[in-house]
This record gives sequence, structure tokens and C-alpha cells, in this order.
Amino acid sequence: MGAARVAVCGLLVVTGCLRPRGAVAPGNDAIATVAPPPASDSAAPPTPSSCATIAARQPLPADIWIEGPRCLPTPDGAWAFVPAEPAPTEPSGDFETDARIALAHVTTEGVVRRAPILVLSGFAATAARLVVHDWDGDGRPEAYVHSGYYHEGTGAERDGIFRYGQDGVSRYAPSASIAIGDVADVTNDGHPDLLVVPRFVGGKTCGAGFDSRIEGPTFLAHALEDGTFSLTDAEARAHAASSCPPHRDPFAGWPLPVSIEEAGRSIVAAVVCARVRGASETETLKRVHATYQRAACDTHGMAPRGPHLLSETDYPAVEAAARYAVPLRHPKP
Repeated sequence: MGAARVAVCGLLVVTGCLRPRGAVAPGNDAIATVAPPPASDSAAPPTPSSCATIAARQPLPADIWIEGPRCLPTPDGAWAFVPAEPAPTEPSGDFETDARIALAHVTTEGVVRRAPILVLSGFAATAARLVVHDWDGDGRPEAYVHSGYYHEGTGAERDGIFRYGQDGVSRYAPSASIAIGDVADVTNDGHPDLLVVPRFVGGKTCGAGFDSRIEGPTFLAHALEDGTFSLTDAEARAHAASSCPPHRDPFAGWPLPVSIEEAGRSIVAAVVCARVRGASETETLKRVHATYQRAACDTHGMAPRGPHLLSETDYPAVEAAARYAVPLRHPKP
């Protein structure tokens, strides 16, 4: 995504904990590198929540793709990917397959508390990824988990931040309503920020016939000292200005050229940026309908060709982008 990645995870410094997507995964049982304790005559046995013990007691299927460590310690246990319970009995028949692993916090007594999320795995799945950071500073680090799948224009993500406590594992309230696409310390203040990626559902893809979706420009939810996130402070606005440069004309550059590969993505971005620059939903929809003609896939299953033609795959996503409740608006020049 172009944002700087850092390796700060709350109480730990973990090599590659915010590794960019697409990096080579080190394997299922990769463990965070932590300085060894001082040598003693009688070394203490590993605790039930040590990453080595979790790897031995909670083995994962060999075909699970995890990017980075599957386990990261906390002061009173560890966050880890563990087998899902109950285990799926058969494939789901969809591209995310059967979500065979889950996120869990394992206490020092070995109690496994699973989060209310199943991690997508198997055919067409992207790498599952775990990042641990104490966003609210209470001494109990939260866990960010990413998983998803992508295949021929269609896909889905399961992302979220989770907390643990005496009541078990639950979603971290300050981030629950934010569409997280990734985490990275964009502002270089030691707290991973949230990269917000709006996703818009389109029609059936030409030829393949899968449900499609298009991502819009990225926004920033700036991590604050109190554990909350801001979509509208100076840092968030600076990031929005890089995604959608301010302009007195919300529709500057229209009509956009249409290419077969990037038509939907480029027009969705332009539509969202028009809203950020102050255009209303009604005004934006009117401009879309006046500029682009909705066209069916041809008899060979190909997208239509023409300077102002948008395929029936992309058109619904562009209309959805016009209705998007943008997280902020630029001040008028």
C-alpha cells in the first residue's frame, strides 16, 4: 500500500510484525524472536502459553498460509492462531474454503479463549497475519488479525482488532466500526494506525460470472494515545490529501479515460474523491449517469469497449462509491 511498515508491537519488538503483504511466509510455527532469559542451573519448564508449547499442542494443517509469526507473547499469555472448534467437517464450496483456524488468546494456565472470528484459509486465500500492540496502554496488548481470499475479481476480508480480559476475547470497541484494510505506523509515533479501505460491490464479472468488488482510495484512522482512532485530525487529513488531492472543482479531470483493466478502479477512486472534495451524493450520481453509459458484456464474455462505456460489472460499484459516507471532507479552497 505504500505506507511505511514498522516493527513495533506494544511491549515487543518483533522482526517483520508489520511485513508488507506478499512477503514470503516463514511457515506455520514461526515464533517471535524474544531475548532468552538469563542462564540458570535449573531452567523453568515452558509455560502452557509459550509459543513453543502452543505450536506443539495446537498444530495447524500444513497447507495453512501464515505471513509472519503464528504466535506472539503477551504479559499473561499469548495471542496465536489455533485450530477452529468445532472443526469444519467438509469444504464450504466457496473460495474461502472452510476457515479451519481461529484467533485465540492462550492464558498462562493454558486456557484457550477463541475470538469471534474465523480465519479464511485454503484455495485462493491470502496469507493470515497477526499483529500485537497495546493500543489502549492497559498492559494487555490487543491483536489485529487479517485474512481473506481473492479470485478473478471477487474476494472478501476478515479483519479486526480484538482484546482479552476476564470476560474472554471480544472485538476492540474503538475500532469495531472501522473498515480496516491494514495496520501501519504511518505517523511514526510508535502506535500502528489503521488504513481504511472502502470496498464496493459490483455486478457479475464478464466471462467468469463471479461477484465483483472494487476498492476505493485509502484513508487513515490515526491511532491516538488514549487507544481510540481519529479519521478527521490533522494526520488523517494529510493522508486523505495524498489519496484525494484538494481541488476547487470536485470533478476535476472528468470524464476519465476508460481502460479495460482499470476502468472501475480509477472511476471509483475519482467518485470517492469528488465526495471528499465536497460533492453531494445526488450531484455525484447525476454526474456519473451523465458521463458513463452502462453496457453489457459482449457475447464472448468480454467487457465492453468505448470511451464512456462502463461494464455492468463496474457500474454498481461506481454508484455505490457515489453513495459512500466519506470519513471526512476537504475544506473548500
